[in-house]
Amino acid sequence: MSMWLDPSTAEALSPQNASHPNPMFDFLTGFIPRRLKDLFRWAEYLAYSSAHIYAVIKKFGEYPITRFIYETEADKEKERHKDLFERQLRVKGFLTKVSFDKFLYGNVFVSMYEPFKRYLKCPRCQTKHAADIVDWTYDADKVLFKFRCPEPRCKSDVACRPDDQKLIDASRITLIRWDPKAIDIEHNPITNQAVYYYNIPDWLRNSVRKGSRNMVNTMPYELLLAMKKNTVFKFAPNQLYHLRVPGPSGVEEHWGFPPITSAIKLFLFAATLRKANEAIAMEHITPMRVLYPQANGPSGDPIANMNLGTWKDEVERNYRRFRRDPLHIMISPTPIGVEDIGGNGRALLTLGEVQEAEKNIVLSLGVPMEFITGGLGQVRGEITLRQIENQLQTHIEDLNDLIQWIEDKASRFLNYKTIRVRLADFKMIDDVENKQMLFSLWQAQKVSDTRMAEALNLDLEAERKQRIEDSLADARAQMKLEAAMTKLQNSLSSKAQQLAQQSQQGGSPQYDQQQMRAYAEQAAQPIMQLDEGSQQSRMDALQSEDWVLYCMVRDVLQQYKTDQEAQMRAESRGAPVQ
Repeated sequence: MSMWLDPSTAEALSPQNASHPNPMFDFLTGFIPRRLKDLFRWAEYLAYSSAHIYAVIKKFGEYPITRFIYETEADKEKERHKDLFERQLRVKGFLTKVSFDKFLYGNVFVSMYEPFKRYLKCPRCQTKHAADIVDWTYDADKVLFKFRCPEPRCKSDVACRPDDQKLIDASRITLIRWDPKAIDIEHNPITNQAVYYYNIPDWLRNSVRKGSRNMVNTMPYELLLAMKKNTVFKFAPNQLYHLRVPGPSGVEEHWGFPPITSAIKLFLFAATLRKANEAIAMEHITPMRVLYPQANGPSGDPIANMNLGTWKDEVERNYRRFRRDPLHIMISPTPIGVEDIGGNGRALLTLGEVQEAEKNIVLSLGVPMEFITGGLGQVRGEITLRQIENQLQTHIEDLNDLIQWIEDKASRFLNYKTIRVRLADFKMIDDVENKQMLFSLWQAQKVSDTRMAEALNLDLEAERKQRIEDSLADARAQMKLEAAMTKLQNSLSSKAQQLAQQSQQGGSPQYDQQQMRAYAEQAAQPIMQLDEGSQQSRMDALQSEDWVLYCMVRDVLQQYKTDQEAQMRAESRGAPVQ
């Protein structure tokens, strides 16, 4: 699988055969990979080594992933699929990983692991035993499980092939991303049909051959057979989903084209600059300081008149004392000169060139630099934002196709009814004018509630449920208020009737006037909060129920009204209220 260059062109551009005047050759060209899977390894290296490349492919892939839309009118089906996607499979998090692989390798290979329960059937007593509770040994050359039958009436040493039974458990389903370096594609360019093969890595084969209990017990039987034959594993039709970035038709079109290909030479150039800066920093940033006895004039050469060894020891001793005590003063019989060697690294560093090279790396990936730094505003960059939105639209369509593929396979496995699942519409910029126009159409009943909710990124079904819960909560609160008021009125009415009976019997009523006044004020408080029409209706009902209490409450309300009017007149005159 050669990459861009045919052998003759690659040989012509090799460092051994290319001369410097050749415009197609520079020093970094010799490091460019020639094969597709070598390019995948370079992509991994660049993702680990370049903060800019990692940030671009991660943010660019995650940004358009929105919430899921479940297109069904059956609430039960919607809740069941929502639980499957968002709690069991955690598809949203899986899509971020898929996006990372797509913009790194240009290829994503996805399959779904369908859980099973493995049993071992004794060929003598025909009893089945769960493989996870039987003490077995595995023969990789024959794909046989050897064990002693735990059945009390058998206890035979037997060997058998596994009996795998489908395990319908949504929590055990796993979505798998396959390593593109381990995948081979047999493609027919005429029919555009492809067969996919998995090159089983040596570490996995060795782990199974050594009889790793976890590996063997959970490994699908078809993979065990492929390991036995020491061949590649062939995927059945529709068992592997291939999502790819389209590339030139002449460059292995059945493979995706890694988007970071054009950034390799730019990264190597930036790495060369960083390496040079590293050498400059190590050699020239920190200067070397040299002390020497300075001459006192043409006839005062200290080198001829003093012992330099003693002078050196004395300078070192005083310097150590100075490090311990910054107030220490050294006395020297001769002037001391200081010379710095190096220290000019700042002037030699190529920081501007490195920044420009890193900027070009980001631009080569089709993303403006502000997308990484966060300075891409709507006012200055609306056209750029719209371009990026159009770029991401294709990615969203690819993700929706993958989501529906997962939905179809999971629903068939779990015996669910298949529905349409997709991501909510993605808008990179907040178009206020468009939303206002949409709101006007919604008010005129030209746009559905569902369309309006999607534009505002709201879950309409959740909002409907919340409105029902809020209405029920308001109704319960109103019922509690009415029950409390009824209880209070009944209590006051009983007290008033008791006092009225005592008065009719000719005896002096045994009651406390202040207490009755307090009862009346307590009953009048909720009535004061109502409007005039509601007050009149409540007072009419109270008059028919209890005339005595009605009179007392009427007096309280009248006094309250009089006090309010007096306060308003006093405020209008500016006089204090007495």
